[in-house]
Amino acid sequence: MKSAINLLKKLLQPANKTRKWANTNSLVLAIERLRLAVAGRKRTAFRLRKASYKGCGLQPLMSGKSWEQIRELSYEAPESRLNNQPGSCRIGAWTERM
Repeated sequence: MKSAINLLKKLLQPANKTRKWANTNSLVLAIERLRLAVAGRKRTAFRLRKASYKGCGLQPLMSGKSWEQIRELSYEAPESRLNNQPGSCRIGAWTERM
């Protein structure tokens, strides 16, 4: 594969000195430096950030329900299903409907 690399004179002069000292050509020098640069940037394994909800888990009344039933209940107006304060884990008006 053919590629052209444009270099600044500030970079080209030391590169030419290194090339002459190593008794090699510019292509070999560029490939060597690219390999070093790529090896230096090791990719770390993907880690999913913790995004758990700090609640009380699945309510006991919901343990036997299907996902469709849980979804329907979750989209109801909050005042129609719970008589508790926001963030509370106590079971409210759901007991009447189950």
